[in-house]
Amino acid sequence: MGRTSEESALASAWPVVATAIGIVLIVIGLAWPSVANSSGSVTEEQAEEYYAASTALEKAAASQSRQQRRGRQPSKQGLDAARERFDKVKQEVVATKTDRAKLAFWLKLTGGVLAMVGAGGLLMRQSDE
Repeated sequence: MGRTSEESALASAWPVVATAIGIVLIVIGLAWPSVANSSGSVTEEQAEEYYAASTALEKAAASQSRQQRRGRQPSKQGLDAARERFDKVKQEVVATKTDRAKLAFWLKLTGGVLAMVGAGGLLMRQSDE
């Protein structure tokens, strides 16, 4: 008989627990972008590499411009290499920032599903009573 009351308590508690966990996950998902600041999502090493690549691209562009003003045929090889390096580093930084947004999305989605399942369980329990 004790087993039946334990099973009954568990059966009546899961909708409340699922709803509560779902709501907490939704709140965390909504707060995540502001709590986890965007500058913290990029490592110091990535920031230094981004700055170095940006500076190299700027110098290569300035050098090519100077050569053109002097009437020389500029070599695009240095500029193309600097542009490729910058694009690669920029993609890494954007991917890092996007990962945080994806986490917030999945937190909200999972929380919404749990809250809906829990609310459905609560409604079913009320209709049984």
